[in-house]
Amino acid sequence: MGWSVGSRSIGIVLGILVGLLLGFIDSYSYAVSGFTTAELSILIIPVLMMLLSEMLKLGLTIEDIMLSSAIAMGMDLTTTLTSGMYITYGFLEHLSSRLAAFGLSVKVPPFLFALKNELMDFTAMPLYLILSMVSVGGAFIAYAVRRHFFDMERLPYPLGMTVAIILSTLKRFIEPGIAIAFLVGALLQAAIFRLGEVMYDLTPVAQVLIPGVVIALSFNAITFFLALLLPKGSLYSVSAGSLFTYLGIIPLTTLLGYVVFEPLPSYESALFTASPLITSMIIGYVAVASIMYVFHYRKVYARTMYIILKLRYERLMMFVGFVIIGFMLPTLYVCTHSVRDLFTSAIMFLVVLLMHPFLTFVNLRIVGEVGFSSQALFPLATAVIYGGGVRDVSSYAIVDPFTGIPMPQLVGGTAMNLLRAFRVLGARLARGLTCFVLGMVIGAPITYVYGNILVKAFGFDSPLMPLTKWIPTVVWMSVIYSGGTQAVIPPLVALGALLGAALSIGGLTEKLRLSPFAFVLGMSMPPDIGVMFLIAANIKSIVLRMGVELHEKLIIYSTCALIGAGITTLLYTILTVMEAV
Repeated sequence: MGWSVGSRSIGIVLGILVGLLLGFIDSYSYAVSGFTTAELSILIIPVLMMLLSEMLKLGLTIEDIMLSSAIAMGMDLTTTLTSGMYITYGFLEHLSSRLAAFGLSVKVPPFLFALKNELMDFTAMPLYLILSMVSVGGAFIAYAVRRHFFDMERLPYPLGMTVAIILSTLKRFIEPGIAIAFLVGALLQAAIFRLGEVMYDLTPVAQVLIPGVVIALSFNAITFFLALLLPKGSLYSVSAGSLFTYLGIIPLTTLLGYVVFEPLPSYESALFTASPLITSMIIGYVAVASIMYVFHYRKVYARTMYIILKLRYERLMMFVGFVIIGFMLPTLYVCTHSVRDLFTSAIMFLVVLLMHPFLTFVNLRIVGEVGFSSQALFPLATAVIYGGGVRDVSSYAIVDPFTGIPMPQLVGGTAMNLLRAFRVLGARLARGLTCFVLGMVIGAPITYVYGNILVKAFGFDSPLMPLTKWIPTVVWMSVIYSGGTQAVIPPLVALGALLGAALSIGGLTEKLRLSPFAFVLGMSMPPDIGVMFLIAANIKSIVLRMGVELHEKLIIYSTCALIGAGITTLLYTILTVMEAV
């Protein structure tokens, strides 16, 4: 099933074009949803590639489509590392004056954000590109351990399996309904740009009834269509984590006196206030859940590492992955010259060489079960760095996978879903990895430019690009950088540890239907997203009862609606930038 020269050229060009489109869509959707939307591109890009192949009569084979999709996926995934983090650091700089009123002093260095009146920020560009390439190390680690998760733990990697099934059945569903779904998505997003995001702030009223409750209802077309692409079980687990946290745990901590809200707080203000508590709970939860998981599978991991060391190619891939990730250390020194003492150096060395691979392995397990990565794992690394006395923004940006740019865990998880799809479809996995890495190399500078364009077009206060989903993360970042004592609250860490232990025991014994790691991902997401995920989960549940074929149609139509909404966003942004210039 090889490529001919003609189909190879067509596939590469088409993959790059699709990567350009989805890269822009996910630069925007990541900003407004707070969710790593590019991970779901494995469901979107191959479907779009097949539709284009059929419409344009290109005659691409399944392997052609998957290899071209791997290029586009690599390009798209860099949105999380470049445009997404660029907007995050810009938002932190934007909020710095407001944060100062709370005693939090934060200054973002120019090599992270320096955009003023210019259209492009060339000062910050090199660091984002370097750390994007450092993150590629996660893909090599994923390739090295693929047999462990596929054959020994027998994890399904649901997104990879789903796209393989869709590509096998899609031709039956190429019909006028696809065009209608595209128009629905485009018109809904146009209405949002015209009228603003639909948001009903219920927090002031709710806090009168039950102090500490944080709740709002919202609708965003791109976020909703993305939710419809997720597995039903994952949606329920994420929703449960979000709603249980903001409707249950936060009111409990308010009653116990760990947090005090201002009278009749707005939704945004309440998210500000609650964020240190939530992050502290997540640290305890993740630490216990990860240790329990690794301990449970310790013999399997030991056998896997023994096998990898015996196989030359897998050993080489693992070594390459470790070396690439290790480039964080010289990057840190060159950018900050902040490796001042042996203790700080030891902490950084520990985080890079132990925490990053450890979190990568744990995240690969989560992706295999849930379908997508859990960034809720990453504050564990942040806590280690914070415990080492590190406070400067630059060090976290270069080394920390939660508040910083490099995320080999995320890249590894996405690569594993892709490898699963390749394996099911009978395509060559090594070729898929090569195309995926090539896509990341091509995409990183492009998606960085997209982040600049979005900031220039919308700024940080626009209702057309609402960044409220990032408030908890940005507030905690500022607390960490300022060295605030409220960065980690021990009683809340203990509460999170108890919750993590309880849910992990339930998950490992198969007595609990909720995914422990999807639940903790939900804890990090605002409740308006939790409500939206719950609605999407119920829709999928109803559709699944009506038949698998109808569910396949829902996936395809949601994908087309998402593309329509994304193209509307692209056109609107171009017009906005033209007016601003």
